[in-house]
Amino acid sequence: MRNLHTPGKDITPFLKRLCTVVRKPTYILNGLGFWNVKWSVIIKLNKDSTSEDGLQHLPQSFSLGNSHGLIYYPHMLQFCRKSGKKGHEMKKCKDDPC
Repeated sequence: MRNLHTPGKDITPFLKRLCTVVRKPTYILNGLGFWNVKWSVIIKLNKDSTSEDGLQHLPQSFSLGNSHGLIYYPHMLQFCRKSGKKGHEMKKCKDDPC
């Protein structure tokens, strides 16, 4: 989350709409033991028979009110926010937005 005042309890309802939350959000601490305004959440992706790999992937970014967040996990598919296509980022997109 980019807003350090966003509580972890607000992240869970958003994620529950897209996946199964296995462990609620916990702080990620830096080497000195200070919170770096990042959360760790263990989730299980839902199945999606229409997807290439059979999984419903999460969006790379989201908003909770006026607080913006970024999501990252291993093997996450790239989605272009400009064209909506998989496999590339917006800054490398050659398509016109719809």
